[in-house]
Amino acid sequence: MTKIKQWLPVGLLVACIWYLSSIPNLHLFNDSVLPRSWQVFIQAHALEWGKTGFFSYVISFHPDFLLHKLGHIVVFGLLGVALYYACDEQRRRAVFWAMVFAAGDEWHQAYVPGRSCRLGDIVLDTLAAALCIWAWRQLAKKRIAGS
Repeated sequence: MTKIKQWLPVGLLVACIWYLSSIPNLHLFNDSVLPRSWQVFIQAHALEWGKTGFFSYVISFHPDFLLHKLGHIVVFGLLGVALYYACDEQRRRAVFWAMVFAAGDEWHQAYVPGRSCRLGDIVLDTLAAALCIWAWRQLAKKRIAGS
């Protein structure tokens, strides 16, 4: 029963990720509310690696880009901590499984209209999981030391 309790948050988070990844052409921000000067600024300051494909990536100040990446960080950070407990507090195993889920998520998005599959997102998701596990452990150490 305890194993089910440990893996339940992982399953719920993976289901949430799968659902969000299934939304075609997911846009969180309407461009029409941005002043033209901001649109020009955003376009001028975007960093691009490649044009299309798995190894291409764009970093932008666009609110939609920032909200998407913040969502990746939050959800995969939570997934990392959930995996840390499900994997009996084994950090490497938890980060490995977070990377596997991130790769699966990107593969899934490759088949959703208007979505893409990018190595950069797998790296971002894996780093978010690893950093959140590290931060969670640091907080736990402080709680134990403060007791």
